[in-house]
Amino acid sequence: MNKDIKNAVILAAGSGTRLGYLGHLLPKTLFPIYDRPIIHHIIDLLEKTGIENDGRIIEIIEKPKEPKHRYRGCGIYMFKPEIFEYIKNTEEDSFRKEKDITTVINNVAKDMKAYAYMFDGFHININNYEELYNATKLIRKYSR
Repeated sequence: MNKDIKNAVILAAGSGTRLGYLGHLLPKTLFPIYDRPIIHHIIDLLEKTGIENDGRIIEIIEKPKEPKHRYRGCGIYMFKPEIFEYIKNTEEDSFRKEKDITTVINNVAKDMKAYAYMFDGFHININNYEELYNATKLIRKYSR
């Protein structure tokens, strides 16, 4: 783990609306995946994974239709405390009426202060019931 990183803020604002009634019962990060909530898996990853610095980020494109490379963001970010100043200075998305993490990171990248870290593992999307079920099966398989 990068020794410069001393604190973590886990973005847990997703309401899980694409998961129907479950999104009304729990925040998405509290949905159970196999033996514990999603947020516990994120915390475990932060504690256990070996992370290597891989280079400066120039721009992040959210969900590109035709990706230019095989790398992708996995929704885990490490920031220094100055990120809160970037968040404060980022305008809300006019459509969603909220600040978007991609825009914040792109603002950091414009100041040449954003870096990508590569780690070994897999990424799981959880946007509907089928993906929630598949995530549970995958985590169960690799947790043994």
